[in-house]
Amino acid sequence: MVAMKRYTWLWAAACLSLSLSLTLGLPSMKAAVVASVECQSLQSSQSPFNVMTVTTVASEIRCAIRSGHRGAVQYMFNDQDGTCVSFGDGVTHDSRSASFVTLSGLNAVQVISIGKQTYGSPHHGTLSPDLAIDDNDADESSYRSAIGELYPWWLLDLNQTCVINEVHILPRRNCCAHSFHDVEVRVGNSLRTDGYFSSYKLFATYEGPYKVAEDRLVCLRMDGVTGRYVTIQRVTPENYNLQFADVRVIGMTL
Repeated sequence: MVAMKRYTWLWAAACLSLSLSLTLGLPSMKAAVVASVECQSLQSSQSPFNVMTVTTVASEIRCAIRSGHRGAVQYMFNDQDGTCVSFGDGVTHDSRSASFVTLSGLNAVQVISIGKQTYGSPHHGTLSPDLAIDDNDADESSYRSAIGELYPWWLLDLNQTCVINEVHILPRRNCCAHSFHDVEVRVGNSLRTDGYFSSYKLFATYEGPYKVAEDRLVCLRMDGVTGRYVTIQRVTPENYNLQFADVRVIGMTL
């Protein structure tokens, strides 16, 4: 199989110019500092990784420059046949001063959560944390924390360090949708099961309250956040359950 190189664009005001990085052959490994984002309804969100353009160019430098001009968030170049694939065209501004990080192998942006290990606050009956990643959207197959947990949480172990771009959450819809609010999504590198995740990087927030018409919520970070553990936690002290039918984490392994 032909080895291919994949790069993720990280836009930052203070980064070195792309032309200088490429000329020196030293791609920047410094990630841009990006504030957390607000999760939005799937109906008003679009994943940039669903949009891609394939062209043939003479070199990796031309692929990088062309992808930057298109406002892409990521590109992949095959040095065997000159194939240049840019992802998320038009999502970012046209810039010639982007830094990037090198990612290994043929790893593609994909759902990386199904079948992984889960943890959570004490759950209600048989509605355990693993039901959130069983690829079943039915409300009857939901994770539901026990009543009385003031700051209920759910945690996913991806088994290895990944670059995480999106977290999709489908709250329970057949009851108590309004109880899903004031939620934080965080990403960390060490396992914690005590509910204290301040050491994890804040990935996204959702103020809510959730309305069924919003359908699936999408928390999108185009810069990507690196880590192994993903948490979802309500950060206001209430007796409501934390409950959702489905969680999907989208990203790539390193």
